[in-house]
Amino acid sequence: MRSALSLGLWAVLTPQQKVALLGHELGHFANGDTRHGSLVGSALHTLRLWVAVLTPDPWDGRLTHLLVIGMMRIPYYAAQSGLTLLEKVSLRGLPRREYLADDLAAEVASTEAARDLMETLLHADRIDSELRRLSNGAAAFASRQDAPRMDETLWPRLAEHLASVPPRERERLRRVSALDWQQQDSTHPPTHLRIELLDRRGPSVAKVVLDERTESAVERELRPAAKKVARTVARDM
Repeated sequence: MRSALSLGLWAVLTPQQKVALLGHELGHFANGDTRHGSLVGSALHTLRLWVAVLTPDPWDGRLTHLLVIGMMRIPYYAAQSGLTLLEKVSLRGLPRREYLADDLAAEVASTEAARDLMETLLHADRIDSELRRLSNGAAAFASRQDAPRMDETLWPRLAEHLASVPPRERERLRRVSALDWQQQDSTHPPTHLRIELLDRRGPSVAKVVLDERTESAVERELRPAAKKVARTVARDM
């Protein structure tokens, strides 16, 4: 099975929201979502890689480059056609599968945690903008010896930024998302509908609680990857 989670999102979540996020992702497998299965999920991942690799660059005026573009055109269209077909077939019944995954997240982590996770997803643009701002600042002062280490401060500062958003702004964003039918991406139902369904579900008690000891163990395991990503972000920004 294959799934990927963003470190930027993971860094800003509370412990129970992290449980809800994992519960949602595992819910796809538990509910038989073929897009996350070993066969269809791997096929989608492979075809996306082939499309990315085979996408021709704009012609730079050289005859040899034009010949390469011509040779890559057929395999590119073959990979793109296969991906389009598999996407359409696997998308059938997708909204229901997302709602079922949300339901399992609420059952495992509590309805409140699952709902808070949905609301955090509304701040995806804010998280991305702050990540870029922090990275640009770190790159500008990287030569200073007194500059803080990027790999140690990036994720905590990102979490602090999101936590500082006032309740009034959070409520405004919730209302705007309902008017705009904002959604996480093209494969997910509108976020406000997912929140409404969780509200209708009623409160539930968490079956899995991420205690401080377990959270520390998880963060310790992720620390090497988090440091590596932080350094890469600072270098590439």
